[in-house]
Amino acid sequence: MKNVRTLRIVHAGPSFKPIVDELQLHDFSVILFESYTSQTMLEFTLFGGIENYTIQGVVDRIDKTMNRFRIAVNGQYEWIRMTELVNIEPMLQKRYS
Repeated sequence: MKNVRTLRIVHAGPSFKPIVDELQLHDFSVILFESYTSQTMLEFTLFGGIENYTIQGVVDRIDKTMNRFRIAVNGQYEWIRMTELVNIEPMLQKRYS
């Protein structure tokens, strides 16, 4: 049984980040700008090495020079690089206040 568990750990190693094409990056940029201007909540799927994870928030700042954006989550802030993005989904009718 110990050998089976070891094999599962080896197969659960780091995954590869999906390739995001230019059109998808453009779509992400539009969604980010809309969230920034209208203060609407988004759900971000981010690449996490072993598995992707999601985080929800409102775009607070966009830094084109560093290719990143900042989201507000319950009064706290987190910078996210565009290279970490796997997907963005708008959260309908939820606004940050």
